[in-house]
Amino acid sequence: GGVVFGPASGSAVSSQTLDSYEEGTFTAGFSGCSFSAIGNTTGIYTKVGSLVTWNYYSESANLINASGLAKFTGLPFTVRNTTSGFVPFSTTHNTFFGGSQNAGVTGYHGINTTECIFINIGSTGGTSFVNGNGKAIMIGGTYFTDA
Repeated sequence: GGVVFGPASGSAVSSQTLDSYEEGTFTAGFSGCSFSAIGNTTGIYTKVGSLVTWNYYSESANLINASGLAKFTGLPFTVRNTTSGFVPFSTTHNTFFGGSQNAGVTGYHGINTTECIFINIGSTGGTSFVNGNGKAIMIGGTYFTDA
């Protein structure tokens, strides 16, 4: 089954059939820090075929024990395992990195994982979170999955 996009007559090919659609929530997490408090751990997503679009807002968070590579974890589906799977994501309302204009404002989806790696503008290397209270981040992206 599925919704077929193709000619009104004749046979459609499988690449013209939308065979899945799903909306839901996922449990968001972070690697590279701990929290003494966080306002929200629920993200939302829509999956259309193999395309996943997701969004998350932390609300107020108190970051502690920041160290190592900053990652967002818990994406609802595994990112496609191909080099073209390194799709960027974006952030805004972002103080998880101490308010820096260059740190953690972008990043990419890690292929064959359910996580995103934050990077600094002008760099291909990762970055680290900064401890503090009352921090917030809005983050969202789109990627492909084989699920």
